[in-house]
Amino acid sequence: MSLVFYLGIDVSKRSLAVNLKDPSKGNALWTNKSLPNNEKGFALIAETAVRKIAAKGYAVPFTIVVGMESTGVYGERLAYYFYERRAEGFCVYVLNPAGVRSFAKSAMTKNKNDAVDAHIIASYLSAAVPQGVVYAWVPPTPEEARLRALSKRREELVNLRTQEKNRLEKLGGQFCPPATVVSSVESVIEHVETEIQQIEKEISNHIDRHPGLKTDVDLMRGIPGLRRVDWGKMRRDTLALLREQNLPYSPDTKLRDLSVSDIQMLEITKAVSRDADIIIMDEPTSAITSREVEGLIAKIFELREKGIAIIYISHKMEEIFRIADQITILRDGSVVDSQPAKNYDIDKVIALMVGRTITNVYPKEQVPVGDLVFEAKHLTRKGVFELI
Repeated sequence: MSLVFYLGIDVSKRSLAVNLKDPSKGNALWTNKSLPNNEKGFALIAETAVRKIAAKGYAVPFTIVVGMESTGVYGERLAYYFYERRAEGFCVYVLNPAGVRSFAKSAMTKNKNDAVDAHIIASYLSAAVPQGVVYAWVPPTPEEARLRALSKRREELVNLRTQEKNRLEKLGGQFCPPATVVSSVESVIEHVETEIQQIEKEISNHIDRHPGLKTDVDLMRGIPGLRRVDWGKMRRDTLALLREQNLPYSPDTKLRDLSVSDIQMLEITKAVSRDADIIIMDEPTSAITSREVEGLIAKIFELREKGIAIIYISHKMEEIFRIADQITILRDGSVVDSQPAKNYDIDKVIALMVGRTITNVYPKEQVPVGDLVFEAKHLTRKGVFELI
């Protein structure tokens, strides 16, 4: 098991203060309160931390847990830098400032400066990370980052509108306010109103283009301007539907964490939830395993028993003849035949597909036999085959 070192970083606009904590002694291995907040400074922190640990004779591998407060944009590049170096043993935590302040208060820390803040962050990490009360930082996806940027811009515009409305109200209290000033303020308010509407429209369109965002409840709650959603009811309904369809997922599961087969099952469930009478599946088994194919076919049989029609598009004959009641064959975009499945066999279907009879699908080619290249005897795989 590798040792874990805690590196607290206090971030300001132009500089960084660091405190690297020795896990065995609890004291600082390295402190610095004047490193530049740029790529050069980031690299210097990483290199120096590793060197200081190695100089004390600690054996590789070890993990360096890097922590900083989420107090603005000045730490974003730093967090990304260490996240990209996670393969080298770095792990990033972007901490809630309230948690750090509460810890500092409990430790009765009175002095307040950058070096002390870095020490407090390192100490907080060493206490909170082993207890699992904080979680490693994962950067937002491009879709999440864009949504947050749009939301932030909307908030800025709303604040600007409030300021201008307050200004207009004050002008209204003046005796004979200048008409030009009143007109200017009214013009700004009108322009800002238009900008807010455009931003809200773009937020809505962005979420529609990336439906996976809707599964992040915390993210959605933080986006003002969206219509109110009863998240509790949505969660309860989703959980009930998942259980009804025998799907072992949580409503909190991210789509990016699911397999292709999992997502297929969710799409089927979504169609069922909308009382679909017909579900179209286009080559649904092209990217899933044999075991997952069996699960999909079982689900198709279940849907068929409920009276739901399945249009199953595939070139895999074995699946077609297992599933289909009716087979329709297309060639060059046109229907060439359509009959009950019992009226076909595989050879007939292939002949209709290609427009001619195929007498030998896999013809044997006459090839000369060369010298022996490889020979194996007594091959065995437990539970599968033995002594081949």
